[in-house]
Amino acid sequence: MMTTCNLATMASDSRRPAARAGARAGFTMMELLIVMSCIAILMAIVAPKFYQITGRYRLDEATMMTASDMRQALSLAAREQKPITVALESSTRYVLKDRATSPADTVRLRRNLQFSRDAGARSLSFSPSSVTVFPNGVLDAALTVTLTSDGYSRQVTFSAAGQVRVVPAP
Repeated sequence: MMTTCNLATMASDSRRPAARAGARAGFTMMELLIVMSCIAILMAIVAPKFYQITGRYRLDEATMMTASDMRQALSLAAREQKPITVALESSTRYVLKDRATSPADTVRLRRNLQFSRDAGARSLSFSPSSVTVFPNGVLDAALTVTLTSDGYSRQVTFSAAGQVRVVPAP
């Protein structure tokens, strides 16, 4: 079976426009409103979870900084051959300083863990409120630092033998 092709019909088909001359390509206002509504609903579902995840990330960063500072206290005491005191100053700030009782103590590090864009905690607690790190790497008492933010908390433990550990708080 053989099909024939009419050249006149093919030529007239190629000159015909694909759509009507008055029709426009694009989306209707109703379609745009439906898509925007779907996006808004999805954002309302995702936004609280995103806020929670970023808050935990900031608290984890603050916890790592605190653990690092405790290790630095060990290093400073050994290097300087002097005891270093680690003390809580406020609900979000602690200090590493030479062991002395005068107001003019040499402050080696003052860390403010107030909630910021990169890291932070809403509250910070020390148990006990201060410890002394001796040059041989021993503490006068074990220290537990608890960082809390928005229902999530982490702990840094500083054993009397000088070991620093980060653990999830109960």
